[in-house]
Amino acid sequence: MPIYSFACRSKRCGNTVDELMKYEEREGFMKHMRCAACGRGFKTKLTCHAKTASQWADSWQAGLSSNMYSAALGHGVSSRRHEERLMKQKGFIPESDLPAHYFEEQQEKNNKEAVKNEKQTKRYKAALSSGKTKEEAVVEAFPAKEMIDSSSS
Repeated sequence: MPIYSFACRSKRCGNTVDELMKYEEREGFMKHMRCAACGRGFKTKLTCHAKTASQWADSWQAGLSSNMYSAALGHGVSSRRHEERLMKQKGFIPESDLPAHYFEEQQEKNNKEAVKNEKQTKRYKAALSSGKTKEEAVVEAFPAKEMIDSSSS
């Protein structure tokens, strides 16, 4: 929706109002709204919106080149170089800079952690079902030495 500028019809008042509204609502606004300062009606002001580098883009060249979409960043970029610069600023690491088999090793590590967590959950539930209190079940399922050892690695 555009922003419309209105000026008071009184030459002495000089009050102006900017309103965000649909085109169809513009005529109704001028007919029914009155100036808060003097009570007269409004007339439309001629406005011209300019697209300037400071308001719309990083530079005057932004958007003029390929306008490719970067899935990693989630928005459009002007070039691969622009994408790489933004990713570096955000701390992203290119996949080519990662060691070989990085993703496989991370997946394996995550799977081992999930198995360990599942075992601890089963021990906790078994302790509860054997009639122990929650505190006793926690002590049994999560031994302090094991927790300290796992946090240091």
